[in-house]
Amino acid sequence: MNMRLAGVVATAVLLLGSNAVVWAQLRLPGAVVVHDSGQPVWPVYEGYWVEEDGTAYAAFGYLNKNHKEEVGVQVGPDNMFSPGPADQGQPTHFLPRRHTGVFAFALPAGISDTIVWTLNVAGNVARIPINLDVEYLITPFRKDTGGGVENTPPSVRLSEEGDWGSGPTGVTWETTATVGEPLALHVWMTDDGVGSRHRLSATWSSFRGPGEVRFAETSPEVADGRASTSVSFDTPGEHTLYMMASDGSRQGFQCCWTNGYVQVDVTR
Repeated sequence: MNMRLAGVVATAVLLLGSNAVVWAQLRLPGAVVVHDSGQPVWPVYEGYWVEEDGTAYAAFGYLNKNHKEEVGVQVGPDNMFSPGPADQGQPTHFLPRRHTGVFAFALPAGISDTIVWTLNVAGNVARIPINLDVEYLITPFRKDTGGGVENTPPSVRLSEEGDWGSGPTGVTWETTATVGEPLALHVWMTDDGVGSRHRLSATWSSFRGPGEVRFAETSPEVADGRASTSVSFDTPGEHTLYMMASDGSRQGFQCCWTNGYVQVDVTR
């Protein structure tokens, strides 16, 4: 869509204690970041799409303005959606810099209120609303590459017998692990081969959960449609791991990537 040109997102940030809405131009990866730590994290609304059954979905990402610091904010008053459920599957672990479309959720039928994501990092409060104007309508499951050929996101599954999924809503797998013992992670991937730089990749990170999470490899090699790594945890609890699958195309605001989530119950 034409609002998303030149690698710049217009994001509305409402600062706590201010009556004015400040429009900030957020540059995507490649811009100079001068602060390693101590900076805010801004939620980013990527847009929405409507399925054939009429269900609308909203997609979000974020910009952690720190160059090195990873920020944790638990779901609650400092990391919440409203009105409605405060927990819409948003991350509680924010990696440095820009991360596009890391989660999406279905909107209530006949929505009349504006749903807002609020994020407070060290007193820097940012709020971004869902906007269902046509300018924010996106096409996350296809991208015109010219000549009538469309690129689509990779199809992914996270277990050998699991379901396939693609796009921002992606696929989820549930498992268990023990503190200090590596958990094997596997990704099966297929793709249409249309991407501008057809090179499948799977990149892992911590999305939710306490303590330190360590991956043997965050971007394992994809060979014969499969990539494998392992992860270990130092703290018990409910963890969510995030996997972003790409066909090598430059990731934009609409297409083409696939989200994967592994929900892990970690015990001693």
